[in-house]
Amino acid sequence: MTVLNYRGNAGLQDMNAFNARVQIMWKGDQLFRVYPADGHLYFIRVGGSKQKNAAIGAQFGLLGALMMYFAAKREKKKTQEKLNEIAGAHPSELIASHKLNFALPVEHVTSAEFTPRSFLDGATAGRCKVVDVAGKKRSLSFDDADNMRLAIEQLSPVLGERVKMKVQWDAAKQKYRKV
Repeated sequence: MTVLNYRGNAGLQDMNAFNARVQIMWKGDQLFRVYPADGHLYFIRVGGSKQKNAAIGAQFGLLGALMMYFAAKREKKKTQEKLNEIAGAHPSELIASHKLNFALPVEHVTSAEFTPRSFLDGATAGRCKVVDVAGKKRSLSFDDADNMRLAIEQLSPVLGERVKMKVQWDAAKQKYRKV
């Protein structure tokens, strides 16, 4: 079992999984727990958009910043509660728990490309672009380097040659950099 962290303090024992944000049309970047299991990649929604309160906060100045702070704190608590709630459950049992949850068969994935964060990515550690046989692209972004490392470790054996690494860990700077 791997100790999984969500921004450092989750401390959960769970199945091999990692957290990633997936951009969903009209809903923003949703936080998913991704489980590579039973020949599928299970995407289980555990949190909402990081950016949803930013627009509101920006419009109300200091009061908005205060509102954003407490909203982010509440969102982090809700995410932690959700992670605790689903810990130990098989991902196939969790698919029906939210309408955004889905499973992607591993044989339908044509490529997965890991890239470092760009200048415009802000606080992400990096990205992984997953492309399926229908040509649909899903961009996974990672809030921290630990989740990106777990994604690389867990997707590489499952997807094999379909994983393209355009990143390398820089121990001196404690981040992923472009190869």
